[in-house]
Amino acid sequence: MAGNYFQAVKQKDGAIIPALEYFSKEYEEGKKEIVMKGKNLTECCAMVAAFYANRLEQYNELNAILRHFEIKLNAKKSEKYKHYLESYQRQLSSTDIKVYVEGDQDIVALQTIINEITLIRNKFESLITCFETENYQLNNLSKIYAAGITSVIL
Repeated sequence: MAGNYFQAVKQKDGAIIPALEYFSKEYEEGKKEIVMKGKNLTECCAMVAAFYANRLEQYNELNAILRHFEIKLNAKKSEKYKHYLESYQRQLSSTDIKVYVEGDQDIVALQTIINEITLIRNKFESLITCFETENYQLNNLSKIYAAGITSVIL
Protein backbone atom coordinates (compact mmCIF):
# COMPACT_ATOMS: atom_id res chain seq x y z
CA MET A 1 0.00 0.00 0.00
CA ALA A 2 3.01 2.26 -0.45
CA GLY A 3 2.07 5.75 -1.52
CA ASN A 4 -1.62 5.35 -0.70
CA TYR A 5 -1.59 6.06 3.02
CA PHE A 6 -2.47 9.72 2.66
CA GLN A 7 -5.62 8.87 0.70
CA ALA A 8 -6.53 6.13 3.18
CA VAL A 9 -6.09 8.49 6.15
CA LYS A 10 -8.12 11.19 4.40
CA GLN A 11 -10.99 8.76 3.97
CA LYS A 12 -10.78 7.22 7.44
CA ASP A 13 -8.80 8.54 10.40
CA GLY A 14 -8.41 5.02 11.80
CA ALA A 15 -6.05 4.27 8.92
CA ILE A 16 -3.38 6.31 10.71
CA ILE A 17 -2.35 3.32 12.85
CA PRO A 18 -1.32 1.06 9.94
CA ALA A 19 0.22 4.10 8.24
CA LEU A 20 2.41 4.87 11.25
CA GLU A 21 3.41 1.20 11.51
CA TYR A 22 4.32 1.15 7.81
CA PHE A 23 6.39 4.32 8.02
CA SER A 24 8.16 3.09 11.16
CA LYS A 25 9.18 -0.11 9.35
CA GLU A 26 10.26 1.89 6.31
CA TYR A 27 12.41 4.11 8.53
CA GLU A 28 14.19 1.05 9.93
CA GLU A 29 14.79 -0.19 6.36
CA GLY A 30 16.06 3.26 5.41
CA LYS A 31 18.66 3.19 8.17
CA LYS A 32 20.07 0.00 6.62
CA GLU A 33 20.31 1.69 3.21
CA ILE A 34 22.66 4.36 4.53
CA VAL A 35 25.54 1.93 5.01
CA MET A 36 27.06 1.08 1.63
CA LYS A 37 29.92 -1.33 2.30
CA GLY A 38 31.34 -3.70 -0.27
CA LYS A 39 29.98 -1.91 -3.34
CA ASN A 40 31.85 -0.07 -6.03
CA LEU A 41 31.58 3.69 -6.37
CA THR A 42 29.34 3.62 -9.46
CA GLU A 43 26.80 1.35 -7.76
CA CYS A 44 26.78 3.54 -4.66
CA CYS A 45 26.20 6.72 -6.66
CA ALA A 46 23.24 5.14 -8.46
CA MET A 47 21.79 3.62 -5.30
CA VAL A 48 21.99 6.74 -3.16
CA ALA A 49 19.93 8.71 -5.69
CA ALA A 50 17.22 6.03 -5.75
CA PHE A 51 17.17 5.72 -1.96
CA TYR A 52 17.00 9.49 -1.59
CA ALA A 53 14.09 9.79 -4.03
CA ASN A 54 12.14 6.99 -2.32
CA ARG A 55 12.61 8.39 1.21
CA LEU A 56 11.86 11.94 0.08
CA GLU A 57 8.57 10.73 -1.41
CA GLN A 58 7.69 9.06 1.90
CA TYR A 59 8.70 12.20 3.81
CA ASN A 60 6.38 14.28 1.63
CA GLU A 61 3.53 11.83 2.21
CA LEU A 62 4.10 12.10 5.97
CA ASN A 63 3.99 15.88 5.63
CA ALA A 64 0.65 15.63 3.84
CA ILE A 65 -0.75 13.34 6.55
CA LEU A 66 0.55 15.69 9.23
CA ARG A 67 -1.04 18.69 7.54
CA HIS A 68 -4.34 16.78 7.26
CA PHE A 69 -4.39 16.23 11.02
CA GLU A 70 -3.37 19.83 11.73
CA ILE A 71 -6.36 21.00 9.67
CA LYS A 72 -8.62 18.59 11.59
CA LEU A 73 -7.18 19.92 14.87
CA ASN A 74 -7.88 23.53 13.91
CA ALA A 75 -11.45 22.65 12.90
CA LYS A 76 -12.04 20.74 16.14
CA LYS A 77 -10.60 23.63 18.20
CA SER A 78 -12.93 26.04 16.45
CA GLU A 79 -15.89 23.75 17.07
CA LYS A 80 -15.04 23.37 20.77
CA TYR A 81 -14.42 27.11 21.17
CA LYS A 82 -17.81 27.87 19.70
CA HIS A 83 -19.41 25.26 21.96
CA TYR A 84 -17.91 26.78 25.12
CA LEU A 85 -18.72 30.29 23.97
CA GLU A 86 -22.39 29.62 23.17
CA SER A 87 -23.56 26.84 25.44
CA TYR A 88 -21.59 27.05 28.68
CA GLN A 89 -23.63 27.88 31.79
CA ARG A 90 -21.69 30.97 32.75
CA GLN A 91 -19.86 33.73 30.86
CA LEU A 92 -16.28 32.72 30.04
CA SER A 93 -13.41 34.91 28.91
CA SER A 94 -11.59 33.97 25.72
CA THR A 95 -8.58 32.88 27.80
CA ASP A 96 -10.78 30.56 29.87
CA ILE A 97 -12.29 29.08 26.73
CA LYS A 98 -8.85 28.47 25.20
CA VAL A 99 -7.75 26.65 28.36
CA TYR A 100 -10.88 24.46 28.26
CA VAL A 101 -10.39 23.77 24.56
CA GLU A 102 -6.72 22.78 25.01
CA GLY A 103 -7.73 20.35 27.77
CA ASP A 104 -10.58 18.76 25.84
CA GLN A 105 -10.08 15.02 25.29
CA ASP A 106 -10.71 15.23 21.53
CA ILE A 107 -8.11 17.99 21.18
CA VAL A 108 -5.56 16.11 23.29
CA ALA A 109 -6.11 12.94 21.24
CA LEU A 110 -5.52 14.82 17.97
CA GLN A 111 -2.42 16.51 19.39
CA THR A 112 -1.05 13.12 20.43
CA ILE A 113 -1.55 11.75 16.91
CA ILE A 114 0.11 14.84 15.45
CA ASN A 115 3.04 14.35 17.81
CA GLU A 116 3.50 10.73 16.68
CA ILE A 117 3.35 11.70 13.00
CA THR A 118 5.85 14.50 13.61
CA LEU A 119 8.25 12.11 15.32
CA ILE A 120 8.27 9.70 12.37
CA ARG A 121 8.43 12.57 9.87
CA ASN A 122 11.49 13.96 11.67
CA LYS A 123 13.14 10.54 11.51
CA PHE A 124 12.64 10.57 7.74
CA GLU A 125 14.10 14.06 7.63
CA SER A 126 17.24 12.70 9.30
CA LEU A 127 17.40 9.89 6.71
CA ILE A 128 17.18 12.42 3.91
CA THR A 129 19.97 14.46 5.48
CA CYS A 130 22.11 11.31 5.70
CA PHE A 131 21.54 10.56 2.02
CA GLU A 132 22.40 14.16 1.10
CA THR A 133 25.64 13.90 3.09
CA GLU A 134 26.43 10.52 1.58
CA ASN A 135 25.84 11.91 -1.90
CA TYR A 136 28.22 14.78 -1.16
CA GLN A 137 30.87 12.34 0.07
CA LEU A 138 30.44 10.07 -2.95
CA ASN A 139 30.74 13.11 -5.23
CA ASN A 140 34.02 14.04 -3.59
CA LEU A 141 35.30 10.48 -3.87
CA SER A 142 34.38 10.46 -7.57
CA LYS A 143 36.41 13.64 -8.06
CA ILE A 144 39.38 12.11 -6.25
CA TYR A 145 39.25 9.00 -8.44
CA ALA A 146 38.83 11.13 -11.58
CA ALA A 147 41.97 13.03 -10.59
CA GLY A 148 43.85 9.73 -10.59
CA ILE A 149 44.27 9.38 -6.86
CA THR A 150 43.19 5.83 -6.13
CA SER A 151 44.43 5.20 -2.63
CA VAL A 152 43.68 7.75 0.03
CA ILE A 153 44.19 7.07 3.71
CA LEU A 154 42.34 9.26 6.17
